[in-house]
Amino acid sequence: MNDWAGRWERLRTLVDRVRPGANLGLRLGASDALLDQACARLSQELPREILDCYRVHDGQTCDADVGLLFGWRFLSLDAMCSCWDSWLGLEFEFPPDDFVSTGPVREQYACPGWIPISDDGSGNHVGLDLDPAAGGTPGQIIPFGRDFQTKAVLAATLSELFDRFVCDLESGAVRLDELGRFSPEPAPLRASGFLSGGLSRWRKIMREELRAAVREHRLREAEAVAAEAVGLAVRLFPAGHFNLENTLEMQRLIAMRHGRGEGAEPE
Repeated sequence: MNDWAGRWERLRTLVDRVRPGANLGLRLGASDALLDQACARLSQELPREILDCYRVHDGQTCDADVGLLFGWRFLSLDAMCSCWDSWLGLEFEFPPDDFVSTGPVREQYACPGWIPISDDGSGNHVGLDLDPAAGGTPGQIIPFGRDFQTKAVLAATLSELFDRFVCDLESGAVRLDELGRFSPEPAPLRASGFLSGGLSRWRKIMREELRAAVREHRLREAEAVAAEAVGLAVRLFPAGHFNLENTLEMQRLIAMRHGRGEGAEPE
């Protein structure tokens, strides 16, 4: 018996209570042939529980209203392989000193053994770690991507993390709003520190201000916002990467820019 059928049904029921009729975009389950093709493209075998998960649903479509894996889109096998391929060759894009590990995860930007299974649309993933550091377990679940400097193990298996997420929804520790957003960030991502630093907040602030200026035809102001974003990035991150010191500096600049004083936290 495939326990993933029950897991997905349990999550769908919870989401349907808040967003009845929402397009969840869950695809039909993958055939054994598709699973074999994915393993061949990845040049490595996927754990049995992952194969069982994909036998129930082969990810979500791009137009889904709710990201069902911790607020992020559940990747199809094809999208998984495409994302994985885009990370190849970037393992040592930045030096190991730029990363901190709180568990048995390699301190590097990327790794061929990191297999994305969910995606936030901005280059961040929750995925499998098939090539852990010493003491780790192949198949452990980790976050990785452009905004993750801290390397951490979220759970030993996807089923453990999935069950924890569903329990948080059932208990009210995590809530789904009518727009399809989970609040606060699901525990796995809160624990990893994602979105707690200044970088993602800075991107969001700049993006929203730029869109508003363009929408309202304030083109000169839009140019100024874009120039400021580029200027700050070049000044703070000349090497094109981000460390803790730079993130704290960005938080300070955002606070000052919005008139909240030297030590204020960005909203």
